Amino acid sequence: MLEGRIKDLEAEKRQLVEMSAKFGCFLKHNAIATVNDSIADYLEHLIDLEKGKIGAGGDRNTLTELEKMKKMYEEEVKILEKAINDCVLSVEKIKSLYDELCHLPIAGPMLKNAMIVIEAANIGAINTKEHRIQKPPLFGNRIPASLSPKALLWRDFVL
Repeated sequence: MLEGRIKDLEAEKRQLVEMSAKFGCFLKHNAIATVNDSIADYLEHLIDLEKGKIGAGGDRNTLTELEKMKKMYEEEVKILEKAINDCVLSVEKIKSLYDELCHLPIAGPMLKNAMIVIEAANIGAINTKEHRIQKPPLFGNRIPASLSPKALLWRDFVL
């Protein structure tokens, strides 16, 4: 059961990496700035730190896992770079890729929910109106009786 789940996750991960490469290709060809990729450097830094810890009697498992992670990351970067250099995608193709992502059995529902939240936030941001509230002027250290909170509430209620 667990092995089956791991295989499903690995297969979906490969699909996600390939699709991200296609999305990256689309972004690259549509003049969206690339991102500064410092993950490999950061992983190398963590590996160096772990090597120092092992010299002082630390656990070797963490080092092994970090090295696996770096190797896996480098393989994914190669896949992404190859896909980016080999393709040009249309908006329609991007939409179909998005639909494919949403139909993935494991990551699909999470992606759908994330997009619903993002779209709702965007709609809320667009529909929000700015309201300016004027601060009442102070006269010395006191507010005039006509501008006191009670007077303002009563005046708004009466109007």
